[in-house]
Amino acid sequence: MTVVFPLFHLPLVAMEHVLCMMNPYELINLSLTSSRTKRRVKCFTRTKEKFEAELSIDQKNPNISIDPEGESWGYTWTSDKSNICYEAKIFLIGYETLRFAEKPIEELMKWYDYVNEVLSCKCSTFCVDLDCCPKQNRLIADWISSRHNSVSCLRIEGKGKQCSEDIKYLLSNIKCYERLLLFMTNIEDNFEAEIPEGCEYLHVKDAKFIEYEQFLRLKHKEITLLQSILTNQDLNRFLKSWIACETHLELKTLSINFPNPDAMQLLMDIPYEVTTDPNIIERFKWYPFNSDVTSGYNIRRSDGTVATLCVTKVENLWHLVMIIY
Repeated sequence: MTVVFPLFHLPLVAMEHVLCMMNPYELINLSLTSSRTKRRVKCFTRTKEKFEAELSIDQKNPNISIDPEGESWGYTWTSDKSNICYEAKIFLIGYETLRFAEKPIEELMKWYDYVNEVLSCKCSTFCVDLDCCPKQNRLIADWISSRHNSVSCLRIEGKGKQCSEDIKYLLSNIKCYERLLLFMTNIEDNFEAEIPEGCEYLHVKDAKFIEYEQFLRLKHKEITLLQSILTNQDLNRFLKSWIACETHLELKTLSINFPNPDAMQLLMDIPYEVTTDPNIIERFKWYPFNSDVTSGYNIRRSDGTVATLCVTKVENLWHLVMIIY
């Protein structure tokens, strides 16, 4: 015997209480039953805290992850027919539905438009691998920028030299306000790109294209640069400019590799004090440094602001790591 639950015959407060107990899968599935239920769900989600969505377009399977209060509900598309309608619990972090599609990226875009319409999502993270579908990179950039004015986190990956122009296009057209992660490798030797302002954290996996003058223009609060070409002399000049309040006034943390582990070259002609304060040293053990150091060097800016810097080895490269407080 079929039991029909009279959801829309309930008083408004009771109906909203029922909808509040539903997870994103249930809300979306309910909205698909009729145009009336779709309108009801849309009205309900408009008045509640927005769901956060993460979009990932990579070499494996494009994915949408909806993450209210830490438990994710995901949709992933595959061209492997053996996985049609497969659904699984992913350890303790949430659920995933795997769907078949001949054109997975097009299906992701189509489905996200529906999910966004019904749940009124905020795009917290957008990840794109430029090697995944090179002919569609600009289309994807235009699509996401037309749906959201900005994203919290933008992550760009790619290994080919042919994607240089697409990198610039994405940086110019997708705005992020918190974290910019540039994980491209093997980009062309003469590659140049301006790093956009407006986000707090910058991580560049292959920073060979960032020369000294561009480094001085960076205004992010947290900066991590790997494979940097900056020399000890460049970093010494940077520290002196920071002490003089000429650059990086917003900076809170810095991690950057350099060629020579001699800290005295970095601190040449700079007053400093050696510190072993455990409260300060402990901070270098955690993200974004992950460094096991026992001492550091305190330097003071002309306005009284203090920074502690250390020299440490990370993945066979020497790094200057710095905390400003």
